[in-house]
Amino acid sequence: MDFRIGTGGISYTNVSQTKQDKKVERQSFQGSLEKVIQNQKMTQPQDSIEFSEESDFKKLEKLKELNDATDFSGMTDIEKYTVIIQRYEKAFPDLIAQWAGAAGNSDVAEHFTEEIKRQNIRDDNLYQIYKGYNKMTDEQKWESIQKEYGNPQNGIDQISLLKELKSSGLVDSYSINYMIREVIYQAQVAGTSEHGRNYKVYGTEVGSQYAYEYLQNNKIDVNAVAKELKISMTFNDFQQQQEFNYEIDYIVDLMNALEERED
Repeated sequence: MDFRIGTGGISYTNVSQTKQDKKVERQSFQGSLEKVIQNQKMTQPQDSIEFSEESDFKKLEKLKELNDATDFSGMTDIEKYTVIIQRYEKAFPDLIAQWAGAAGNSDVAEHFTEEIKRQNIRDDNLYQIYKGYNKMTDEQKWESIQKEYGNPQNGIDQISLLKELKSSGLVDSYSINYMIREVIYQAQVAGTSEHGRNYKVYGTEVGSQYAYEYLQNNKIDVNAVAKELKISMTFNDFQQQQEFNYEIDYIVDLMNALEERED
Protein backbone atom coordinates (compact mmCIF):
# COMPACT_ATOMS: atom_id res chain seq x y z
CA MET A 1 0.00 0.00 0.00
CA ASP A 2 1.32 3.44 -0.95
CA PHE A 3 1.27 6.02 1.89
CA ARG A 4 3.29 8.75 0.10
CA ILE A 5 2.15 12.37 0.47
CA GLY A 6 2.94 14.65 -2.46
CA THR A 7 5.08 17.77 -2.13
CA GLY A 8 2.13 19.90 -3.22
CA GLY A 9 2.16 20.04 0.44
CA ILE A 10 -0.50 18.82 2.75
CA SER A 11 0.64 20.23 6.07
CA TYR A 12 1.11 18.03 9.14
CA THR A 13 -1.71 19.97 10.84
CA ASN A 14 -4.11 19.24 7.98
CA VAL A 15 -3.10 15.59 7.92
CA SER A 16 -3.56 15.35 11.67
CA GLN A 17 -6.96 17.03 11.51
CA THR A 18 -8.04 14.77 8.64
CA LYS A 19 -7.03 11.70 10.67
CA GLN A 20 -8.97 13.01 13.65
CA ASP A 21 -12.07 13.66 11.52
CA LYS A 22 -11.88 10.17 10.05
CA LYS A 23 -11.42 8.69 13.53
CA VAL A 24 -14.63 10.39 14.65
CA GLU A 25 -16.39 9.17 11.51
CA ARG A 26 -15.20 5.61 12.15
CA GLN A 27 -16.31 5.75 15.77
CA SER A 28 -19.70 7.10 14.74
CA PHE A 29 -20.06 4.44 12.06
CA GLN A 30 -18.90 1.71 14.43
CA GLY A 31 -21.42 2.87 17.02
CA SER A 32 -24.23 2.80 14.48
CA LEU A 33 -23.14 -0.62 13.25
CA GLU A 34 -23.08 -2.03 16.77
CA LYS A 35 -26.61 -0.72 17.34
CA VAL A 36 -27.78 -2.42 14.15
CA ILE A 37 -26.12 -5.68 15.20
CA GLN A 38 -27.60 -5.40 18.68
CA ASN A 39 -31.07 -4.80 17.26
CA GLN A 40 -30.68 -7.85 15.02
CA LYS A 41 -29.64 -9.94 18.02
CA MET A 42 -32.71 -8.76 19.92
CA THR A 43 -35.02 -9.80 17.09
CA GLN A 44 -33.24 -13.08 16.29
CA PRO A 45 -33.44 -16.23 18.43
CA GLN A 46 -30.28 -16.89 20.40
CA ASP A 47 -28.33 -20.03 19.52
CA SER A 48 -27.89 -21.05 23.15
CA ILE A 49 -29.75 -24.35 22.90
CA GLU A 50 -27.88 -27.36 24.27
CA PHE A 51 -28.24 -30.73 22.55
CA SER A 52 -25.98 -33.02 24.61
CA GLU A 53 -28.03 -36.02 25.79
CA GLU A 54 -31.14 -35.68 23.65
CA SER A 55 -32.31 -38.06 20.95
CA ASP A 56 -31.72 -37.23 17.29
CA PHE A 57 -35.46 -36.72 16.87
CA LYS A 58 -35.59 -34.17 19.69
CA LYS A 59 -32.56 -32.33 18.32
CA LEU A 60 -34.16 -32.11 14.88
CA GLU A 61 -37.34 -30.74 16.44
CA LYS A 62 -35.37 -28.03 18.24
CA LEU A 63 -33.46 -27.13 15.09
CA LYS A 64 -36.68 -26.70 13.13
CA GLU A 65 -38.14 -24.49 15.87
CA LEU A 66 -34.97 -22.38 15.93
CA ASN A 67 -34.91 -21.99 12.15
CA ASP A 68 -38.63 -21.16 12.08
CA ALA A 69 -38.01 -18.37 14.59
CA THR A 70 -35.13 -16.92 12.57
CA ASP A 71 -35.62 -14.05 10.14
CA PHE A 72 -33.57 -15.08 7.11
CA SER A 73 -34.87 -12.23 4.95
CA GLY A 74 -32.11 -10.00 3.65
CA MET A 75 -29.50 -12.74 3.98
CA THR A 76 -27.59 -14.12 1.01
CA ASP A 77 -27.70 -17.87 0.35
CA ILE A 78 -24.25 -18.39 1.86
CA GLU A 79 -25.23 -16.40 4.96
CA LYS A 80 -28.36 -18.50 5.44
CA TYR A 81 -26.40 -21.68 4.75
CA THR A 82 -23.75 -20.72 7.32
CA VAL A 83 -26.34 -20.07 10.05
CA ILE A 84 -28.07 -23.40 9.40
CA ILE A 85 -25.02 -25.63 9.01
CA GLN A 86 -23.40 -24.26 12.16
CA ARG A 87 -26.54 -25.13 14.10
CA TYR A 88 -26.53 -28.66 12.71
CA GLU A 89 -22.82 -29.06 13.41
CA LYS A 90 -23.44 -28.04 17.02
CA ALA A 91 -26.28 -30.55 17.37
CA PHE A 92 -24.49 -33.32 15.45
CA PRO A 93 -20.67 -33.15 15.69
CA ASP A 94 -20.45 -36.10 13.27
CA LEU A 95 -22.64 -34.38 10.66
CA ILE A 96 -20.09 -34.88 7.86
CA ALA A 97 -19.88 -38.62 8.54
CA GLN A 98 -23.67 -38.78 8.49
CA TRP A 99 -23.65 -37.10 5.08
CA ALA A 100 -21.23 -39.77 3.91
CA GLY A 101 -23.69 -42.51 4.86
CA ALA A 102 -22.20 -43.66 8.15
CA ALA A 103 -25.14 -42.35 10.14
CA GLY A 104 -26.91 -44.07 12.93
CA ASN A 105 -29.93 -42.02 11.87
CA SER A 106 -30.06 -41.09 8.19
CA ASP A 107 -32.91 -38.67 8.97
CA VAL A 108 -30.29 -36.12 10.03
CA ALA A 109 -28.78 -35.79 6.55
CA GLU A 110 -32.23 -35.78 4.95
CA HIS A 111 -33.51 -33.20 7.45
CA PHE A 112 -30.59 -30.87 6.67
CA THR A 113 -31.20 -31.16 2.91
CA GLU A 114 -34.90 -30.45 3.37
CA GLU A 115 -34.15 -27.43 5.57
CA ILE A 116 -31.87 -25.97 2.89
CA LYS A 117 -34.65 -26.39 0.33
CA ARG A 118 -37.27 -25.00 2.73
CA GLN A 119 -35.27 -21.79 3.12
CA ASN A 120 -35.02 -21.47 -0.68
CA ILE A 121 -31.25 -21.81 -0.61
CA ARG A 122 -29.54 -22.83 -3.83
CA ASP A 123 -26.97 -25.33 -2.59
CA ASP A 124 -24.48 -24.81 -5.43
CA ASN A 125 -21.13 -25.71 -3.86
CA LEU A 126 -22.09 -23.73 -0.75
CA TYR A 127 -20.24 -26.16 1.50
CA GLN A 128 -17.03 -25.46 -0.43
CA ILE A 129 -17.65 -21.72 -0.07
CA TYR A 130 -18.52 -22.14 3.63
CA LYS A 131 -15.19 -23.91 4.22
CA GLY A 132 -13.34 -21.45 1.99
CA TYR A 133 -12.09 -24.13 -0.40
CA ASN A 134 -13.16 -22.06 -3.41
CA LYS A 135 -10.42 -19.52 -2.59
CA MET A 136 -7.68 -21.92 -1.50
CA THR A 137 -4.81 -23.51 -3.36
CA ASP A 138 -4.43 -27.28 -3.03
CA GLU A 139 -1.67 -26.72 -0.48
CA GLN A 140 -3.94 -24.48 1.61
CA LYS A 141 -6.77 -27.02 1.41
CA TRP A 142 -4.44 -29.75 2.63
CA GLU A 143 -3.18 -27.63 5.51
CA SER A 144 -6.75 -26.77 6.50
CA ILE A 145 -7.78 -30.43 6.48
CA GLN A 146 -4.68 -31.41 8.47
CA LYS A 147 -5.60 -28.94 11.19
CA GLU A 148 -9.19 -30.12 11.38
CA TYR A 149 -8.81 -33.87 10.86
CA GLY A 150 -5.23 -34.69 11.81
CA ASN A 151 -4.80 -37.93 13.78
CA PRO A 152 -8.38 -39.29 13.54
CA GLN A 153 -9.42 -41.11 16.71
CA ASN A 154 -12.08 -43.47 15.37
CA GLY A 155 -13.92 -44.61 12.26
CA ILE A 156 -16.31 -41.64 12.39
CA ASP A 157 -13.30 -39.31 12.18
CA GLN A 158 -11.94 -41.36 9.27
CA ILE A 159 -15.22 -41.20 7.36
CA SER A 160 -15.44 -37.45 8.01
CA LEU A 161 -11.91 -37.04 6.71
CA LEU A 162 -12.67 -38.99 3.54
CA LYS A 163 -15.79 -36.91 2.94
CA GLU A 164 -13.83 -33.70 3.54
CA LEU A 165 -11.12 -34.76 1.08
CA LYS A 166 -13.85 -35.27 -1.50
CA SER A 167 -15.57 -31.95 -0.75
CA SER A 168 -12.30 -30.05 -1.00
CA GLY A 169 -11.62 -31.39 -4.48
CA LEU A 170 -8.19 -32.71 -3.52
CA VAL A 171 -8.98 -36.26 -4.64
CA ASP A 172 -10.87 -38.03 -7.39
CA SER A 173 -14.58 -38.14 -6.44
CA TYR A 174 -15.24 -41.44 -8.22
CA SER A 175 -12.45 -43.28 -6.42
CA ILE A 176 -13.09 -41.85 -2.97
CA ASN A 177 -16.79 -42.73 -3.21
CA TYR A 178 -15.77 -46.38 -3.51
CA MET A 179 -13.37 -45.92 -0.62
CA ILE A 180 -16.12 -44.51 1.60
CA ARG A 181 -18.53 -47.29 0.65
CA GLU A 182 -15.95 -49.97 1.39
CA VAL A 183 -15.09 -48.48 4.79
CA ILE A 184 -18.79 -48.41 5.70
CA TYR A 185 -19.29 -51.96 4.39
CA GLN A 186 -16.41 -53.29 6.47
CA ALA A 187 -17.84 -51.51 9.52
CA GLN A 188 -21.24 -53.09 8.83
CA VAL A 189 -19.72 -56.57 8.66
CA ALA A 190 -17.54 -56.07 11.74
CA GLY A 191 -20.28 -54.37 13.75
CA THR A 192 -22.84 -57.05 12.97
CA SER A 193 -20.31 -59.76 13.85
CA GLU A 194 -19.65 -58.13 17.23
CA HIS A 195 -23.34 -58.64 18.01
CA GLY A 196 -23.14 -62.32 17.07
CA ARG A 197 -24.89 -61.93 13.75
CA ASN A 198 -23.95 -62.49 10.13
CA TYR A 199 -24.19 -59.38 7.97
CA LYS A 200 -24.84 -61.45 4.84
CA VAL A 201 -27.95 -62.81 6.54
CA TYR A 202 -29.26 -59.67 8.22
CA GLY A 203 -27.89 -57.11 5.75
CA THR A 204 -28.91 -53.49 6.14
CA GLU A 205 -31.66 -54.42 8.62
CA VAL A 206 -29.13 -54.08 11.44
CA GLY A 207 -25.94 -53.33 9.51
CA SER A 208 -26.24 -49.55 9.50
CA GLN A 209 -27.01 -49.35 13.20
CA TYR A 210 -24.15 -51.65 14.18
CA ALA A 211 -21.77 -50.01 11.72
CA TYR A 212 -22.34 -46.63 13.34
CA GLU A 213 -21.63 -48.08 16.79
CA TYR A 214 -18.56 -49.86 15.47
CA LEU A 215 -17.16 -46.73 13.83
CA GLN A 216 -17.61 -44.78 17.06
CA ASN A 217 -15.45 -47.26 18.95
CA ASN A 218 -13.00 -48.55 16.35
CA LYS A 219 -10.78 -47.45 13.50
CA ILE A 220 -10.75 -49.02 10.06
CA ASP A 221 -7.53 -50.27 8.47
CA VAL A 222 -7.53 -48.09 5.35
CA ASN A 223 -4.58 -50.01 3.89
CA ALA A 224 -6.64 -53.21 4.03
CA VAL A 225 -9.60 -51.35 2.50
CA ALA A 226 -7.41 -50.19 -0.39
CA LYS A 227 -6.08 -53.70 -0.95
CA GLU A 228 -9.60 -55.12 -1.07
CA LEU A 229 -10.80 -52.40 -3.45
CA LYS A 230 -7.99 -53.00 -5.92
CA ILE A 231 -8.91 -56.68 -6.00
CA SER A 232 -12.70 -56.32 -6.15
CA MET A 233 -12.85 -53.35 -8.53
CA THR A 234 -11.75 -54.59 -11.94
CA PHE A 235 -11.84 -52.75 -15.25
CA ASN A 236 -11.55 -54.14 -18.77
CA ASP A 237 -9.37 -51.20 -19.71
CA PHE A 238 -5.86 -51.63 -18.27
CA GLN A 239 -5.16 -47.89 -18.15
CA GLN A 240 -8.42 -47.24 -16.31
CA GLN A 241 -7.48 -49.93 -13.78
CA GLN A 242 -4.09 -48.33 -13.26
CA GLU A 243 -5.62 -44.89 -12.77
CA PHE A 244 -8.15 -46.22 -10.25
CA ASN A 245 -5.44 -48.04 -8.28
CA TYR A 246 -3.27 -44.93 -8.34
CA GLU A 247 -6.10 -42.75 -6.99
CA ILE A 248 -6.84 -45.25 -4.21
CA ASP A 249 -3.16 -45.38 -3.24
CA TYR A 250 -3.03 -41.58 -3.22
CA ILE A 251 -6.05 -41.36 -0.90
CA VAL A 252 -4.46 -43.90 1.45
CA ASP A 253 -1.19 -41.96 1.42
CA LEU A 254 -3.08 -38.85 2.55
CA MET A 255 -4.91 -40.82 5.23
CA ASN A 256 -1.69 -42.34 6.52
CA ALA A 257 -0.01 -38.93 6.59
CA LEU A 258 -2.78 -37.63 8.83
CA GLU A 259 -2.61 -40.73 11.05
CA GLU A 260 1.02 -39.91 11.72
CA ARG A 261 0.41 -36.22 12.40
CA GLU A 262 0.96 -35.16 15.99
CA ASP A 263 -1.06 -32.13 17.10
